[in-house]
Amino acid sequence: MDNLRAHQREEKPAQNNNNHMQSLELATMNLVDLKQQLTEVIGKGINQQWDSNLEEEYNDPMSAPLVWISKWVDYSDKYGLGYQLCNNTSGVLYNDSTRLLLAADGESLQYIDREGKEFFYKIENEHETKDIQKKLTLLGHFMHYMTEHLLTTGRQKPPQDVDNLARWPCLHSWFRTSSAIVLFLNNGTLQLNFFTDHTKVILCPKISAVSYINQRREMKTFTFEKLAKYGCSQELMTRLNYAVSMIRRMQTADSTVGRLFTDERGESEPKRY
Repeated sequence: MDNLRAHQREEKPAQNNNNHMQSLELATMNLVDLKQQLTEVIGKGINQQWDSNLEEEYNDPMSAPLVWISKWVDYSDKYGLGYQLCNNTSGVLYNDSTRLLLAADGESLQYIDREGKEFFYKIENEHETKDIQKKLTLLGHFMHYMTEHLLTTGRQKPPQDVDNLARWPCLHSWFRTSSAIVLFLNNGTLQLNFFTDHTKVILCPKISAVSYINQRREMKTFTFEKLAKYGCSQELMTRLNYAVSMIRRMQTADSTVGRLFTDERGESEPKRY
């Protein structure tokens, strides 16, 4: 990554290029929608007959989310949160709430400024701006660390043709608690990675489904409709209740972009899962 440079901005504008206020409104609507759907699921309660056979019967891989965060490293005490999506796109949500993404092709870049404006670049051996170049260098360091030290969450998905995407999926906001890291993508997907047992839940209001990655790193996906009808395991219900409490907390934040809350851990070493 040391010799990477961002070339001039491409003339191709972002389709449906939202400004800052539109981004806030969209995030708010996604959270309201997701909380409503989860409330219906939780209302059904625990299925006391739940076992591995029912889990396989209700598992619906076709309803799995389009993208999720497969790796992440928290260096927000200095720079921001670095991550990799399951389609091999890499990104950083910097402490100044700007975002930079590098597609799996290793050439296509997207930069999102503080106002939510999207800019597209190609990697070339030419200098762009000092700010972009510095952030590109940091992205390279994050990518190297994740490649060398971190395991992948869930199965990998084939890289997407970024030229055909109206909007690149990316991290919109995040925060940590003593129990989990909460990751909110700009497409409405909410992901919670739990620290103690390394389980994960990935909630998608648009697909109306939850994917659960258990301690054996197996991913199972259940539609909200199925869970609202038949219930779910105690294990999953506990995590869905926690997710709803996190959504409520997010709805109290002053902003929906960047790091929503500052933890009190005071750690300086990078945290990674």
